Amino acid sequence: MKIRAVRLGFIVLAVAIASALFVSSGMGAAKAKPKGDPPELIAKGKALYAKAPCPSCHGPEGKGDGPAGKGFPADHKPANFTTGVFKFGGDDAKVRESISKGRPPYMPPNPNMKEDEVAALSAFVRSLGPKKP
Repeated sequence: MKIRAVRLGFIVLAVAIASALFVSSGMGAAKAKPKGDPPELIAKGKALYAKAPCPSCHGPEGKGDGPAGKGFPADHKPANFTTGVFKFGGDDAKVRESISKGRPPYMPPNPNMKEDEVAALSAFVRSLGPKKP
């Protein structure tokens, strides 16, 4: 009986070691998705941003320092995207909503913008903020 318990102990130990080696090798772990938006989407958004009226208020680098925004009241200044702080929420869904529906009375809606363009602009604008670890 004692020999059987020792054999069982060795088997359990061997399985535990094999499992640990399998997982630590990365073979048993799911591949982590890359963080952030694809670089191609951000590049498309950057090109759209430059051609759209966005820089007139938000500035060419998204710092909220565009010439049209200078006349806005203090509580309605254009967002400085480089801070990563958004008055109406900075996740993808909220930024897309701001782009497509606007934020009257200062930020106009963009009803004719295609969904893939809205997605690209959102990705670009969010990419200007601090990088997350």
